[in-house]
Amino acid sequence: MLENLTVEQLRGILEVRHARAQVLVERAVEGGARARARVLEHFPHVLPLDSPFGATEGSLIDVPSLEIYSEIRGRQKALYGEDDRVEVADCLDAARRLRARSVAAIVERRNLIATAGGSVSIGGRTLEQRYAMAGKVLCQREAFRTQPSAAVGSAFLVAPDIIATAHHCLNAGNLGTRCVVFDFETGADRIAPTTFRTDQMYGLGQYLAGAFDDDGTDWALVRLDRSVNDRSFLQLARNSRPPDLTPLYVIGHPSGLPKKIAGNAEIRDNTPPTHFVANLDTYGGNSGSPVFNALTHEVEGILARGDADFVPLGDCYASLICPLSGCSGEDCVRIAPVAEFLAS
Repeated sequence: MLENLTVEQLRGILEVRHARAQVLVERAVEGGARARARVLEHFPHVLPLDSPFGATEGSLIDVPSLEIYSEIRGRQKALYGEDDRVEVADCLDAARRLRARSVAAIVERRNLIATAGGSVSIGGRTLEQRYAMAGKVLCQREAFRTQPSAAVGSAFLVAPDIIATAHHCLNAGNLGTRCVVFDFETGADRIAPTTFRTDQMYGLGQYLAGAFDDDGTDWALVRLDRSVNDRSFLQLARNSRPPDLTPLYVIGHPSGLPKKIAGNAEIRDNTPPTHFVANLDTYGGNSGSPVFNALTHEVEGILARGDADFVPLGDCYASLICPLSGCSGEDCVRIAPVAEFLAS
């Protein structure tokens, strides 16, 4: 019966079930009425497909939420592709692997711990542990949940001693509390290191330029405490506006995890003057990531913001699955102002 419903309807049913759970917690008739009104207002396409509030059509009552979630993922495989995040070591494209070397994780200085031999630990709580501490249990099927989650953002080299990122990740107010580390990624042994040599870590010396505004602007340039000599800086796109439907990929630290590469995406909305919208598989922690033109391997934008990462699925949280006509997409700030500043 699920095959007769759209992805939007299926996702709406999960939203309805979550609203019902909230009503049960409230245990109040008037609270239930308010919740039902709220659901009808925001999801008129759902009821009465499911009947948690007494709707006449109850054919989906016995279908587990996990089955509905799996159906959505199956549909999305044909439409957007499954979760396209891959480990750097598993990426088959040598050009993408090479550019990944120039992407760094932003970490909090307060989490750094000096270890024997002069190395530094950046912290080791897993993604699963981090969410559990916030009272949110990740679903067992959630990818990468057992990997360390240490990054608060991503950044990338645009000159030997300059990185670009999102302004909300690095700005004049937090340079002293954060630093960047390269090579936070899993190796061929499938192990993600959390301890690094001091030559892989860089302090933040000077805020050079940037902007943050309600129109979508969100970028920053920061000078490091020294030049990076063992990897190249990335090439920025020369055109101020990429063509519509330009194929894209992104490299960064989703959910603070070890570095991932995610492709099979494209520009979905190219009309905003300050940014474009894409269907990239990104999460919190990807903020500041370089977004590449998949044809030229030049940086077209900086990942700034997007939809919620995880949503309730029964008694656990799972990655948000967006319907074709829903979700706002991932906003990528155009690289033009960064390129203009560096050229000045």
